[in-house]
Amino acid sequence: MKKGICCACSLILVFAGAIFSQGSSANLSLERNTSTVGIAQLTTEQLIPGEPKAGSLSPVNTGTRALNDIQYTVQYPGGGAKLVLEFRPDYPVNFYVRRNLPVTIEGNRVVYDSGPFISGKSSFPNNPPLDAVTYFIAVENYSPRSVNFTVTANLVGPPTTDTVDLALPSLDIVDRLELGSIPMPEAGTCALGRTQYTISVADLLYCGWGSGWLVSLRGDQNLNLYVRNGQRVAVEEGRVVADFVSKPPEGNGLFSVFGAVSQAPTTRTYFVAVENCNPNPANYSLTFRPQIPDLPSPSINSVLLDKKNLLIRGYFLNPSATVLFDGEPQKTKYGGQVPGNPFVEDLLIVKKARNKLGRGEAVAISVKLSGCVTQPVQFTRP
Repeated sequence: MKKGICCACSLILVFAGAIFSQGSSANLSLERNTSTVGIAQLTTEQLIPGEPKAGSLSPVNTGTRALNDIQYTVQYPGGGAKLVLEFRPDYPVNFYVRRNLPVTIEGNRVVYDSGPFISGKSSFPNNPPLDAVTYFIAVENYSPRSVNFTVTANLVGPPTTDTVDLALPSLDIVDRLELGSIPMPEAGTCALGRTQYTISVADLLYCGWGSGWLVSLRGDQNLNLYVRNGQRVAVEEGRVVADFVSKPPEGNGLFSVFGAVSQAPTTRTYFVAVENCNPNPANYSLTFRPQIPDLPSPSINSVLLDKKNLLIRGYFLNPSATVLFDGEPQKTKYGGQVPGNPFVEDLLIVKKARNKLGRGEAVAISVKLSGCVTQPVQFTRP
């Protein structure tokens, strides 16, 4: 069941970033110069790696768009490194990022490649090309008040560990971007990247919408995506051993996995690997997007004895549902939908239930649906 899956708002960007917390070092350099590109006076200013750069924006009239006259340029070295930009304003503003050219305003339209970002962290490059590039960062104020902000840039080298664990999907993660590189394989062969990435999903004992992951692979050339449950993707006797492979002609691999209802629920961990079959080194970006349900699971919300009948109200209890008393099926009538808070509820009726339950008798009530049973609730007859 995959209903009600939503992605958290893309404006909240959460990525860990420290200067070359993995891999070898590289230089983060910014130049200072003056030009006139769509702005009366544009200045690019140097940042110090890992140190916040403070700035301020003047108020603007309502309906007016104005970019700061200072933009920040970051030299991205490529080679599988990751650039992490962190934006921290004291009032909402727009941050824009553009490759190789300053951010400009043409008419009433801002020309940029990525954004606008409100605050938080964002990682680059999130799409090919993955080669060396200069990023321009601009800030736009659209409010009638002054705004102070900081911009911080960090470079994180390609992973050097065998495994990077992303654990279970969480609302704390929007998109997790991982970049890496794979050396040139021997002639006529393919090579798996040294680093593999683990993602986990939790199965469910009762009815529910399982959380999961969407994984997408992009590269500067065609690459293959492999996934294996419970152990590393491996090469045995010249053959890749995996449970899933994505080899689309354009090289953009995709994979998705979700928690499922099971009588013996467990947490499943998948290893994700990238393969290079090209006669040269390859750079790649992997995006891991958590999928978290935004609808309630099929469930019982209330149980009421109305004269002789037992009324069960809950979410996603359909006409084919069967009420269970301590696991035993009861003759069930679907009573239709009734207003609920915050969602419409379904009504199930067990007629003459009073005759089946003695005074003070407790029973575990659940509902059997197609493929699952709701979590039981305890009911004691008055």
